[in-house]
Amino acid sequence: MASKREIKKEVNFLFEEMIADAIMIREIKKDDEQQKTVESLIMKSVEKHEELVTRINHNETRDEKQSSKQYYGAIAKEAIDFFDDTYKQLNDIIQKK
Repeated sequence: MASKREIKKEVNFLFEEMIADAIMIREIKKDDEQQKTVESLIMKSVEKHEELVTRINHNETRDEKQSSKQYYGAIAKEAIDFFDDTYKQLNDIIQKK
């Protein structure tokens, strides 16, 4: 299993990349509605990042029956699902004219 430090580095990197992509899309799109949608995605991403890092730092919130591997695996799956959903939304914004 990767250390907490490595997991946090990976989560930080992925969120930074996603937010940078979203900012770039916001700058490209001139429609106010699309810009507001992208800004809301950025805010959701920041909130999710904070939530995940807090959960990584404080693993005492896990169930006693749950191993560390399962706990961090669940966090990783949640992060991947969030990235997938957010990138799909960003892709839909890009496709709109």
